[in-house]
Amino acid sequence: MSSTEYQVDRRELQFVVNETLKAGKLCELPDFAEFDEEMFTMIINEASTFSEQVLGPLNENGDRQGCRIENGSVVTPDGFANAWKQLGEGGWLSMNMPPEYGGQGLPEVISMIAKETQLAANQGFTIGASLTSGSANLIYTFGSEEQKNTFCEKMFGGKWSGS
Repeated sequence: MSSTEYQVDRRELQFVVNETLKAGKLCELPDFAEFDEEMFTMIINEASTFSEQVLGPLNENGDRQGCRIENGSVVTPDGFANAWKQLGEGGWLSMNMPPEYGGQGLPEVISMIAKETQLAANQGFTIGASLTSGSANLIYTFGSEEQKNTFCEKMFGGKWSGS
């Protein structure tokens, strides 16, 4: 492994989630009854793999190439568009959001652990994604039903972005 490769310490994350935070207890609540500790472990492992295999390798591209405007359009570093597509299709933008708007309905703590692996792997990319999640959450929390129906699912799925 080179010094620029990102690797998640899965054992540490599982310890924090299961032993320190006792996230499995959240499954006793009605909103999270469909989940269990094993599912949380699987989700964190998948998030870690995504961060290691997709986001981490793009970190250098982001630093060296950066974003720019060409002919009135934003051009992102090599690989970022494909990573964005995978982020949306994988549900990583909508983990803690309600299913009726395209979310997964997971507890915030599980979503934050996944985001932590993404930030550690590629901060530049993940900050942009966080702006979209935050914008969509703002619309979900304060928007009209029409606004929620127009924007949330598209933003949570990565088809649209926001800042």
